[in-house]
Amino acid sequence: MTSAPPRGAGRTVSLRAASAGDDSWLAELFLHGRPELAALPPQLIALQRQAQRVQYTADFPGYADYLLTADDRMDAGPIGCLSWWRDQQEHRLLDLTVHSAWRGQGIGRQAIQLLARTASSADRPLRLSVWSGNEPALRLYRSCGFQPDGAAGGYLFMRLLPGRER
Repeated sequence: MTSAPPRGAGRTVSLRAASAGDDSWLAELFLHGRPELAALPPQLIALQRQAQRVQYTADFPGYADYLLTADDRMDAGPIGCLSWWRDQQEHRLLDLTVHSAWRGQGIGRQAIQLLARTASSADRPLRLSVWSGNEPALRLYRSCGFQPDGAAGGYLFMRLLPGRER
């Protein structure tokens, strides 16, 4: 995994498309971002991750995983990941995980701002869904300009209209 940055350090976030060689790191980050799964046997964790990927592929054909890196240094290693889908009507953030050692550094905000600028330049809304009890994520999304756009099954749907990103 990645070492922690100095507190308060200014970071520039970059995205790079994930490749097959990144799979073991993505699997490790999947578990790291879901500590409630840590008590499960590795085979069940792998099935959880596979189920997520199958669901994303079924619901959002052509979605892509991206690694988050700091300071545009590919040799520094990834510090998080996101799953992103785009079509002619919208862009959608499917998943965003920042390694806990890097949280509170503005990494997630910068990643969202990158996606928001891309969606806005295509004149598309950026949408996402978030567990209604995930207060840290809700605070982040609201502070980036996302507005509620419905709810179902414990999830809140949110959207950011073009030009409204912060």
